[in-house]
Amino acid sequence: MGLLDKIRSAAKSLSGGAANVTLASEPVVLGSPFTINILATIDDADVSARGVYLKIEGLEEVSIPREDVIYEDGIADPARHRGRIRARARSFLMEYPIAEAGVLQADSTHEWPVEVTIPAQAIPIFEGRFSRHRIRAKAGIDCSGNDPDSGWVDLTMQTVVD
Repeated sequence: MGLLDKIRSAAKSLSGGAANVTLASEPVVLGSPFTINILATIDDADVSARGVYLKIEGLEEVSIPREDVIYEDGIADPARHRGRIRARARSFLMEYPIAEAGVLQADSTHEWPVEVTIPAQAIPIFEGRFSRHRIRAKAGIDCSGNDPDSGWVDLTMQTVVD
C-alpha cells in the first residue's frame, strides 16, 4: 500500500466512509417482538471495530405556527418577535450491542438480524397538526474517527386490520 493509499484509507476511517451501514425494519407493534436487519458493506480497507450497535428512540416534536412571542431577558424591556415555536423531547432510548470488537475484512458484507421489543406503554407513532411522535433507529460500527452509521431511519407501525 503506497502513501496515497494510506492517506485515502485514513481519510475514509476519519469520515466514516470505510463502510456503508443500512438498516431495514419490519413494522413496529408495541409490546411485540419485531426484527431489524443491519447490513454493513466494508470498503476496500479493513475496519477495526470496537463493536456494532443499534439505537432505537422515541422522539416527540412540536411545531407551533408563527405567533407573537414575548421574550424577556430580565434586563431590557420585553421584545416581541414573530417566530415558529419548536420543541423536541426523547420519550425513550434503547441501545443494543450487536457485535463484539474485531476486524471487519475489506470487500466484505456483514448482516445482523436483531429481534427487539418496544415496550407496550411507549407512545405510538402519530402525526398531528402541531405535533408528532416518531420511533426511529440507527445502526453503526463503533470505530476510531467518525463511526460509519445508517443515520436515523423512521420506523413504521403495523396497521391493525379487524
